[in-house]
Amino acid sequence: MIANDIGIRRAPDALGSCTTLAQFCEILQQCLKPVGFDGFGLYLSSGLPATVEVYPFPAAGGRKFKFFWNHSTTSLETNWSMTFSLPRRNGKRLGSLTLYRKNLLSPLWMDLDVFVATGFTNAVAAVVEKMQDSWFAKPRKEQRQMPEFEKVGPVVA
Repeated sequence: MIANDIGIRRAPDALGSCTTLAQFCEILQQCLKPVGFDGFGLYLSSGLPATVEVYPFPAAGGRKFKFFWNHSTTSLETNWSMTFSLPRRNGKRLGSLTLYRKNLLSPLWMDLDVFVATGFTNAVAAVVEKMQDSWFAKPRKEQRQMPEFEKVGPVVA
């Protein structure tokens, strides 16, 4: 139980250096798989631009993303889930994080309060918000890079 709690306590530090979705999924897998979870899902309050690359998440819609360690697993196959709200820095709701578990035979050896008390959920929210901000900034940058043309009078054939 102590080892599992320590793994969750270390996650916020590891998430602090995270810059890509692939790193994000890898860090969460390293911290949650040993505890007994099979995957996680993100639900974002606002959708993402259509041009955003969401690898390694399978396409699930513009607001919902699910990642399982065993890629053939689905949320319908899990026996229970636990959801945490993810707050933005300004206090508004960013979305939520859901942890999924299939195995009912072995106990979950951990203190569930460790997710909130250690700053785990705040660290997840900060990383997701930072990535989401960059996803929305890219389309704006691309739009600004388009050359602008001056309007001239009517064109004569």
